[in-house]
Parts: sequence; structure tokens; C-alpha cells
Amino acid sequence: MKRTICTLTVLLLAVYIFGQGCYEENFERGKTLYEQQQYDMAMKSFMAAKSCPDKPSYESLDSWIKKCKDNKAFFVVPNSVTVPASGGTQTFVVSSEKNWSISINVYSWSKLQRDGNRLILTVKPNTSSDARTDYFKLKSGSLEVRVNIKQEGAVSTSSTAGTSSSATSSSGGSRSRTTSTATLNVTPSELSFPGSGGSKTVTVSGPSEWEINIGTRSWGHLTTSGNQITVDIDANDTGSERTDWFSIKSGDVTKRVNITQDAASSASSFAMSGTSRSYTDNAKALKYINDQIKEKQQCRLGALTETGSGIFVYKNNGASWTSIGTNFSNKIKELDNGEKIKSVTMTNSGYYCIVWDYNGWYGNVPTAMSDKLHEFHNNNEEFFSVSICENGSFVIVTNKHFFASNNTDHENMLKAHEKYGQIKQASITNLGLCCVCESGIFYSNIPTNLENKLKSISYKPAFITFTDSGTYIICNEDGTLYNTWL
Repeated sequence: MKRTICTLTVLLLAVYIFGQGCYEENFERGKTLYEQQQYDMAMKSFMAAKSCPDKPSYESLDSWIKKCKDNKAFFVVPNSVTVPASGGTQTFVVSSEKNWSISINVYSWSKLQRDGNRLILTVKPNTSSDARTDYFKLKSGSLEVRVNIKQEGAVSTSSTAGTSSSATSSSGGSRSRTTSTATLNVTPSELSFPGSGGSKTVTVSGPSEWEINIGTRSWGHLTTSGNQITVDIDANDTGSERTDWFSIKSGDVTKRVNITQDAASSASSFAMSGTSRSYTDNAKALKYINDQIKEKQQCRLGALTETGSGIFVYKNNGASWTSIGTNFSNKIKELDNGEKIKSVTMTNSGYYCIVWDYNGWYGNVPTAMSDKLHEFHNNNEEFFSVSICENGSFVIVTNKHFFASNNTDHENMLKAHEKYGQIKQASITNLGLCCVCESGIFYSNIPTNLENKLKSISYKPAFITFTDSGTYIICNEDGTLYNTWL
């Protein structure tokens, strides 16, 4: 009996120890394989990481697995090429399950020709001492791949005895005759962030050409501009410190930047995460709406535009508005008979929609949105919220489905659902999205002032709407707690 207990203890301990490094090992292997275009192997590593006992609860890995499937369905080999200054030809092989086309072609110093599933690139000689770069893109349905092209600069034949001559590159550095890659320097190589997240800049110096070799996890976001990389980190609502890294590559040299983030200590009583951006306050002030909210001392939901039109709803169906269309306002007045208004949305261009009670709706909406609303209504689904942005994109949330008319909004809503459960309300603009979910708030590319306000309030919002110029309305479920910037 003692021997059985001892054996069982050893086995359990072995499983525990094995599990501790399982997620990290498989995840990092998957990222490396993905960058090497080994999508089958990468997907297997991500799926293995997903089943690891030490996988963090906030990491679903579904987005990585989806990217592997998408790239497996459509990819180019190789996906980058370096051509000597003398020029030459390079053949690319395209693998695609569907028809594909060249969506962005090359500059005049090279020529791209298609031959079945092959592309032949012919590059003219480069007589300048500076290297030059280009790229082309291929598209298949909603999938798009990019191929980077670099051509080396011509090396000067003049030299001085006993010395090594060099040619100045366009980045201000020098290209030695005896080496093709300058020293790669990355500063800083260690980044620390508070739990609330934030943004920091990494400077890359040395070679004129470099790339991000391996990116960050889903809570990190990298943007390049010139020789700088902006690192944006989401708020850390996991309750513990977390780490990550990304790498930069030039030629055969790779440098790594390590990221550490503290656990969040926010005043908010709810979980939230996402990305934000700087903004310019171009919106026309909504003084009347602001004054009416103060007078009623309630705000349950609303809709805003940047040109001075807006509406807010209080109690069951009370509403105040300014500069909205006659049909819109007449329907609001008609609903003042006891029906509960559940969602309103409007745009500068004249789109609007009202949702009330279980699944009543009315409005001037894009045809595709009308079709979806009719479909969900006929399926007897309860409408939660609707939102239309200025470019005509829209989202619909019901008790059974959420629908977005463009892929970016759809992917972000998938992330929101995976992280915080059922979506209760969603609002979109041309640039951003915000979802109120069962157990938290997820947002993408919202103005920084809205993000900061969400981090500072102590009540959980049931409704959020905003514009790209930074105006917003935030309300709790019964409208007794609210914050506005109008």
C-alpha cells in the first residue's frame, strides 16, 4: 500500500513539473515555426499549448491557430528576397486553395510576370550605392500576403591601399566592402510596463533594412515608423505579473526585446482590456444633450455624431435629441407609449436605427443590415444592440448571435466573446470598436480619453458609445450612473 501511494505521488509530481513549462515551450515554438512559414507544424504547437495545464486563462490561442489555417490556405515561397546590385531573376511559388491575383505590383526597376502558380521577378541593376526596397502583394478572397524585396547597392571600385573603403547608405550609416550587414543595435532591450498598460518606443540602429521577426502575444501590439517600434501593451487584468518578448532581425543577426508587465491595480470593479490611440477633438459640441442629461440626472443609452447631432434615452423610453431627422424623431415619439428602447444608432450620412422591446426595429439602414435584422427577427432572436459607423459598416448583437459586416470588427468581437463571454452591447466607429460583455469590457483602437475614463470609474458600464473625435457616453444598466464627454 505504501509503495502504491509513493508511486502515485511521484507520478503526480512528475505531471506537475512537466506541466509548468508546457505552455511557454509550445507557444514559443509555434511562433518560431509560424515565422518560418511552417504553418502545419506551427498550428500543432499552438494546439498543444492550448491543452497545456499551465496555459494562462486569458490566452485562447484561437487567433494564432486561425492565422495558421489562413496562411496554410494561401502563402508564397519565399516571402522575402535579397537581390544583388547587378540584378537578376527570382522565382516564387504560390500555394492557394482559391484563385489569386497581384493586388499591388512592383516599382519600375523590377518586373513581375505570372506563369501558372509561379511568379518570376526580374530586377534591373542598381547603379546607386544605396540599397533599395520594394514589395508586392497577392490577394485571394479576403486573404492577402506580402513579399518583401531588397536590392543591394553597387559597391564602389575605388580603394586606398591598406584601408577598406565604404559607401554611405541612405540611413546615414556606412556599408563596408567586406561585410554586407552593419551592427544591429536595439535600445532599450528590456521594457517594463505598469498593470494599466501603456506605450513605449524601441529604437533600431545600424543596418538600413530590418524586420520584426517574431511578434508579441495578443496583449502586445507593435507598430513601426522609420527606425522606431512603438510597443503598446494592454491592461493586465490577470491578477499576476506576465512576460513576453519580440525579436528584430537583419540579415543573420537577431536581437530580442524582453517585456515585463505588473498586475493591474485599477479603481475599476470590472475586467477590461484593449488598445487605444491618440485623437483630435474635431467633434462639434453637444451642449443641448449635455444640459438635458444634467437636468434629467439620468442617461441609459444614446447615439452621437461628430457634426452636432445626437440623442440620449433615459428611464424606459424618455428621450431628448438635437439635429436628427424627422422620421427618426417621429418614431421616438411614437414609442413613447410604454415600449422600452434598447438601442439607438445614427450617422452624419443619414443612417439611423432604433431597437425596442424584444425584437422590434425601425430605421434607415444599409441593405445588408436590413437583411440581417429581418433574418434575426424572423428567427425570434432578442435584439440587444445595433451600431452603424460613418463608412456604412455595422454590427448587430442578439441573444444568440453577434454579426459584424467587416472582418476586422468580426475578429475583435470574437476576441471579446472568447475573453469576457456573451456580448451584451457593441459600438463601432470608422476606426474603433467597444464591446460590453458578460464579465468585462473589450475595446480596440478607441480614443485614449475613453480608455482612461473606463479605467477610473467604479461602476460596470452596460452601455458605451463614442466617436473617433473623443466624445462619448458611458452608462450603467438603469442609467443612474453615467459619464459623458460631449
